[in-house]
Amino acid sequence: NGRSSPPPVGWYLPDLAAGRVELDSFDVIDGLYLRGQPELGILTGISIHGGQPDAWPAFGMRAVQVVAALRERWQRIGRPAYAQFDNDTRFIGGHAWPDSIGPVIRECLALGVTPVFVPAREMGFQAAIEALNGRWQAKVWARSWEPTLDALRARSDAYIAASARRLALRIEGAPAREPFPSD
Repeated sequence: NGRSSPPPVGWYLPDLAAGRVELDSFDVIDGLYLRGQPELGILTGISIHGGQPDAWPAFGMRAVQVVAALRERWQRIGRPAYAQFDNDTRFIGGHAWPDSIGPVIRECLALGVTPVFVPAREMGFQAAIEALNGRWQAKVWARSWEPTLDALRARSDAYIAASARRLALRIEGAPAREPFPSD
């Protein structure tokens, strides 16, 4: 048929492609609103080899909330070798100081996690996180009539827990993660 097979998962990082390390990919779903409330930002995260999903609904998702979510995830399941982001200013830092490092990058580096940024308009790098975003919107948002952020978080948490149970063998078979530092 003349088509070549796709490259292995994580082909752009040799130790990731070889399955020796894990990468957590993150994105934010914007443009969702609860009736009469400010805009929601849903930070989503997924591990590439294990498929471990996470989602954090919040009003006005900002870098400080992203940092808190990364810390919570990595304290719970361990640190990956890499964290992958798109070029959203919540991840890279603001445009006001273009030569500075934003809080998300600083947090990654402080914890020994190498931040990786995907090239603009290259969808293949973000396939896993975009698929999670679509599933979250179909299974949580589209079926949600909750009028409060707390109720939406509860529904989201239940979906994430069910997804993790379904993927338990894959998650368990993923490359080992480093423990979160005690200090």
